[in-house]
Amino acid sequence: MSIEIMQKQISKIPQAHDGFTKASMKDMDIAKDVLTHHLPLTVQKKIKLETLELEDGNFTTAELSPLYTDILYSVDLLDSPAREKAYIFLHVEHQSYADPIISFRIIQYCVQILDRYIRNTGSNILPVIIPTVIYNGKRKFSDSISIFDLFGDNKAFAQEYMFNSFHLVDMNTIPDEEIRQRKFSYLMEMTLKHIHDKDIMDFLEKFEIRELFKRFIAENPHKNHVISVVKYLNEKSKIDNKPRFLTWVSKNLPPKLENEIMTLAEQWINEGHEKGMQQGMQRGIQRGIQQGKLEGERALLIRMLERRFGEIPAHYLMQIEKAGAYKLLQFGDKLVAAEALADVFESCH
Repeated sequence: MSIEIMQKQISKIPQAHDGFTKASMKDMDIAKDVLTHHLPLTVQKKIKLETLELEDGNFTTAELSPLYTDILYSVDLLDSPAREKAYIFLHVEHQSYADPIISFRIIQYCVQILDRYIRNTGSNILPVIIPTVIYNGKRKFSDSISIFDLFGDNKAFAQEYMFNSFHLVDMNTIPDEEIRQRKFSYLMEMTLKHIHDKDIMDFLEKFEIRELFKRFIAENPHKNHVISVVKYLNEKSKIDNKPRFLTWVSKNLPPKLENEIMTLAEQWINEGHEKGMQQGMQRGIQRGIQQGKLEGERALLIRMLERRFGEIPAHYLMQIEKAGAYKLLQFGDKLVAAEALADVFESCH
């Protein structure tokens, strides 16, 4: 007998298992009889077995499908006014060698069934799935039927924390004072908690928050975590006044981070251009682009003033915010020769 013929005959064996099992269990009379005799009584008391229906339940991979058969049924629940259904996942194992992680594979299949159910129905109420394995291998079945056995000495630990209620950390419920006591994570946690505040500047300008930034910079001079926090705030928080935010950043971050600050300013210029293009769709392209440029120019002017004169008083920031293109150009021209901050503004009328 040639090797090719032998290989073809061997390949027919698992296919024969699969074809026979599927043909048999798709016969509803046979399926109901099998389930009547083999489902636990506690399950049978909660379902209407007479309502059993075959579902599309092929979740096997192409390379493994000959080794086992998957069949999915739906069945009505007893005492359910809404006629809710449960699912019976029947897995018929044909392979003769050991499969120590079969319990894990069954969990995978159930999750795939639930995932498809959610995508198909849009429901956030999940159905109960009753996984059942029929085994007809050559040896007596000896693998674990519980996934928790796969955790070895940590079985009890896994039973307590896995496949159960997950451990929740809700940042909204943790007091600020408690977060401030953290050794390293206080900036991250405080930012996560307040990122959705109505005005992030109200949060940032609090004395204790500014002190947290200074504390982290002093204690962790070689970490870039502060820059990550600032970028996250810039991208995800509500900032109505970008120049005010840039002033805060400049005041509270050390000089060695100036390059990162300037990168933020450049980013805002790009945002201004994009915003201007969007506005232009409604009010004229040229007008929209001009507005975007103005926002970027204001941010850069504030930065240059801070590098020369330090913190900018609020009344000067207000003048910049209200200034048009010509006035901003005047401010920039005066900045070149100004000896004091007042020279930039009081001479521009």
